[in-house]
Amino acid sequence: MKAIDYFNRAIAIDPNYALPYSGLAEAYFHAADVLLPPYEAMPKSRDAARRALEIDEELAEATSPWGR
Repeated sequence: MKAIDYFNRAIAIDPNYALPYSGLAEAYFHAADVLLPPYEAMPKSRDAARRALEIDEELAEATSPWGR
């Protein structure tokens, strides 16, 4: 949950920087079923990965786990 908080802080500082969105996507992905229910975490993970790819479609970190 701390990683999610830090990625959200980074996004608040610069909402047009793709890398924190991809980190947020991964943090939510790994939080599913452990810290958050999957029905809550997985859509947030997908949305963050999509936002990262909207900003930078070449960002390799954003293609996993959701792909393009």
